[in-house]
Amino acid sequence: MKTTIKTFVSVSALFLLISCGSSSSSSPAPAAAATSTKWTNTSMQTLVASNCAISGCHAGTQTPNYATITEAQMKLDTVARDRVAAGTMPQAGVLGSADKATFAAFYK
Repeated sequence: MKTTIKTFVSVSALFLLISCGSSSSSSPAPAAAATSTKWTNTSMQTLVASNCAISGCHAGTQTPNYATITEAQMKLDTVARDRVAAGTMPQAGVLGSADKATFAAFYK
């Protein structure tokens, strides 16, 4: 009986060591994120940061969170495009014509 227990413990310990071994040497590095948080359209990023991602609006208290949004995600936000065009956003006041033009051009 003691031999059986010793064998069982030894085999269990071996499986444990094999399964808990370091995976960093055998696993590939994680893939890069599919979307970049870096914006190429810095004019639009500045416009969003100063008019939308502000306290009380889309700075984490309301969705979407424009403080962390990527350029690709912003391109998909047609609600923002439509509301800015209609003059209902930003709530703090209507954008000037140059800012509206920047916003509209971003979605083309």
